[in-house]
Amino acid sequence: MNADKRALVLFFGLAYAIAWILWLPLVLSQNGLGVLPVNMSLAAGIPGAFAPCLAAYITQRWSCGNWRAVDWIQGWRRAWIGILLAPLLLLLGQVVIPVLFLSKASAADLHWEALLKYPLWLLYPGVLLTSPLGEEPGWRGYALPKLQRMIGPFWATMLLGVLWAVWHLPVFLVKGWTSASVPAFVLIVIGYSTIITFVFNGSGSSVIAAVIAHSAANACSRFVGELLAGVPTRQGVSVVLVMALSLLGVSALLVVFTRGRLGKSAPENEVDGTREDSAQDAEQAGCSEPGDDASVSIREPVAPGR
Repeated sequence: MNADKRALVLFFGLAYAIAWILWLPLVLSQNGLGVLPVNMSLAAGIPGAFAPCLAAYITQRWSCGNWRAVDWIQGWRRAWIGILLAPLLLLLGQVVIPVLFLSKASAADLHWEALLKYPLWLLYPGVLLTSPLGEEPGWRGYALPKLQRMIGPFWATMLLGVLWAVWHLPVFLVKGWTSASVPAFVLIVIGYSTIITFVFNGSGSSVIAAVIAHSAANACSRFVGELLAGVPTRQGVSVVLVMALSLLGVSALLVVFTRGRLGKSAPENEVDGTREDSAQDAEQAGCSEPGDDASVSIREPVAPGR
């Protein structure tokens, strides 16, 4: 097992263990399984949301002897591209396409003015400084670059999406946490994962872009109902499923557009979709500087995928 694999096993083990332990009182409370004679709000789950960030720094310290787990900014010029593009892609996939499909009225009858509040919700501290800030340094800042080195951008994104979704399983037992079923939630998170990988790679591996993207995903969920308020809609159609399929559709377009690279440039030693790492590369991969794996700007041409 090389350095990256060892680090990832430890990272995911810690991310799951820390979060699930911190979420246990909430899950066992009257708002969850009803084992404990106390009521707890969803805010009690916020500390667990920081488990991936904490796991990243603990793993980096254990495996490399330093605290340089992530790069928050890899040049503002490229970071701004991801910061600005992420909210637009998520708004398209999570709100605009679903409401246009669900509405039986014309687009002009929808309450588009509700979206004027979108930037405010995107930057609202109660949204931005909770799960986006707690999770993204771990998922995208630490785990994604290592997974991409091992299995390429597309499969790294799919695997991370599934692991990210499964990580949330305990809070499905808490009343009011989500209206989505587990399968629908997994599809939605895979859609999120693809879009966030794209903006993360395209921003030069800047974690701040991933944080903004995650915040946008959380903020978008409130606008479908507002845009459709008082408007006749299709009956017997699952809003959550429509949202999941829309996000997957946007994600599929990104995969096709980037030829599977999702904003990530091909390594110099990757030829015809295969990569030949030297023993030295494999050994150094686990303790390389956080932002040293090459990415391309979203506006630059991309290499063929694997």
